Amino acid sequence: MLGHPGHLRPDIDSEMTEMTGQGKQAVRIYRDTAPSLPSDAENYGVAHFSTIQECLDAYKSGELGFEAIIMATPTQTHVSMAQLFENSGLAVLIEKPLSTNGQDGKSLLALSNRDTQSVYMVGHHRRHSPYVKAVKQVMDSKKLGDIVAANGGE
Repeated sequence: MLGHPGHLRPDIDSEMTEMTGQGKQAVRIYRDTAPSLPSDAENYGVAHFSTIQECLDAYKSGELGFEAIIMATPTQTHVSMAQLFENSGLAVLIEKPLSTNGQDGKSLLALSNRDTQSVYMVGHHRRHSPYVKAVKQVMDSKKLGDIVAANGGE
């Protein structure tokens, strides 16, 4: 999990709690040195690092084993952070929006095409959320009339 505490969604936090409760290993990395990092990590029982490089070094040395990264960071950081994982062999889920402009999006596409060891994905997973499905069902039923626009947020 890459991201600052204020940027992470509550559903990701609940997923981390569920993962660690099932004996799965979770790691949390913050780009900055948030004062809450050590206590957050202790609460979840997870390893934590102040930088991506620290985490990658632990991964490459075998000190830490994991298979995927969830990049829940500000959009403007996605390209530079994704580049750090090139040829790591990890699955990298980049939360949407993927990039701030078309050129950066093309840069990420080129990265994913050139890197044959890793898998890059865009976080369109909310469409499978029970909440999103319920809202779509209500909208499709026309119980609220003809809806011409909808916007979701936290």
